[in-house]
Amino acid sequence: MLSERERSLQPEYDVVVIGSGYGGAIAASRLARAGRNVCVLERGGEHWPGDFPETFREAAKQSQINTIKRRYGSPTALYDFRFDDE
Repeated sequence: MLSERERSLQPEYDVVVIGSGYGGAIAASRLARAGRNVCVLERGGEHWPGDFPETFREAAKQSQINTIKRRYGSPTALYDFRFDDE
């Protein structure tokens, strides 16, 4: 699912920002205000207000856990926990 209709997608953009976290959102906002044509790509599914997990059990279903040896859960899960040497 896309937050914009397919007809509004363009064949090319001036800038592609990967990730809408704080840094990505600020970069996309500033570039757009500077007149650049910006596309923001985000991993995983689209979540609307009211769709977010409200219990621990619901959150666990929307989580992935990465360890040195294995990954548990979907690679596109809402929450991404990493446990490694770094």
